Amino acid sequence: MGAEIETFRVEQFKTGIQHLAQQEISIIEPLVEVDNDLHGKITFHNQVAATSVRKKPGRNADTPIIPVPHRRRAIVTDTYDTGDTVDRKDLLTVLDDPRNSYVESFGMAMGRKIDNVIILASDASSRTGEKGDVLVALPASQILDLASFAGSITLAKTLTVKRIFDTNQEEKMDRNALMTALQYEDMLNISEVKDGDFNVVKALVQGEVDTWLGMKWGSSEELVENAAGTARKCLFFQKKSIKFGREMSPFSRITEREDKSYSWQLYYAEDFGATRMDETGVIIMDCDES
Repeated sequence: MGAEIETFRVEQFKTGIQHLAQQEISIIEPLVEVDNDLHGKITFHNQVAATSVRKKPGRNADTPIIPVPHRRRAIVTDTYDTGDTVDRKDLLTVLDDPRNSYVESFGMAMGRKIDNVIILASDASSRTGEKGDVLVALPASQILDLASFAGSITLAKTLTVKRIFDTNQEEKMDRNALMTALQYEDMLNISEVKDGDFNVVKALVQGEVDTWLGMKWGSSEELVENAAGTARKCLFFQKKSIKFGREMSPFSRITEREDKSYSWQLYYAEDFGATRMDETGVIIMDCDES
């Protein structure tokens, strides 16, 4: 082989752009009620509460008038957006055109933002009243704080969640539980979860729990800490108790910018919001992560 062969050596670069590990879609949106047809900055959703029935006092008695309680909750939307630019020169110096991959990445980030907005709305003050100017907080009875329920997730704490749901007469279908990977690990170490007789899918075979104690279990790293920063706020909720709404489908554009030397502008935006529709179907469980 000639001594000059080193001149012909090449470096190989693979084509294609890989997205690094990240949450790619909204985990929580499919678990809550969704309204994809909002209009305006604030949208009201009307409700009727439980009424009562009397025992008829006798024959030919006066027709009863028992007012049905009316309620409403408001969703306030905000615009969330992101973007980036790609210089014309950049497209000449890379193997792969990154523009579509950028927009895909924007969509993934928006999915995580949707989860963040829903999580924050779950225990924030909800807007009610005729004009949406009355604020309703999640009562302390729906919060399992560390002062009363120490430690991470346990069987006792989870049974308390079930009892609260049952006492509040929440529908047994569509009950959900969300925690981070750390609490999920703690849950898989609960002996009753390990036992295949207690859950639909054998936990240690699949490494996950589908349904336990009447709730669908999932994991989200978007869950936030409590105000003191001492625990993770795990979320338990009935589907109809949280509503997510958006004003339009995601808006995305890839266009040239005359004011930026004709660089390519990539833009992605969406308008949405969320609210808690009632208090009885949402429970916060503080879980110690120390």
